[in-house]
Amino acid sequence: MTIKPIGAPEGAARAQGSTAVERALPFNAVSRGSRSGELTPAQKFESFVMQSFVEPMLPKADSSYFGEGTAGSIWRSMLAEHIGAEMAAAGGIGIAKMVEERNASILAHSTEALAKDAAVATGAAHSKPGTL
Repeated sequence: MTIKPIGAPEGAARAQGSTAVERALPFNAVSRGSRSGELTPAQKFESFVMQSFVEPMLPKADSSYFGEGTAGSIWRSMLAEHIGAEMAAAGGIGIAKMVEERNASILAHSTEALAKDAAVATGAAHSKPGTL
């Protein structure tokens, strides 16, 4: 499996644990087998929504599964977060697509409005003084 340190350039990928020293050094890495390493903002939003759907489905009564107390609830939350991220990266339920389409629509309308305003301002600047 090839991993790449987060924020490193593309050429920085290396085989996991090529040497004993590299295996011993901890660093943040994104597995190339995981699709949640690079999510768009819309996918991150969908990931958060999916996390809120998944977390209540995880076992609560079986404390031996996640552990007890604060540590158990943190592990449970982390699992829900990663499941939500993987689901969003795999296409999710369409929330990211809807958000991206809406953002594109808003951008297109604002671009049209700015173009019209610029045309009006340009026309006003070229008109003769005293005329409308």
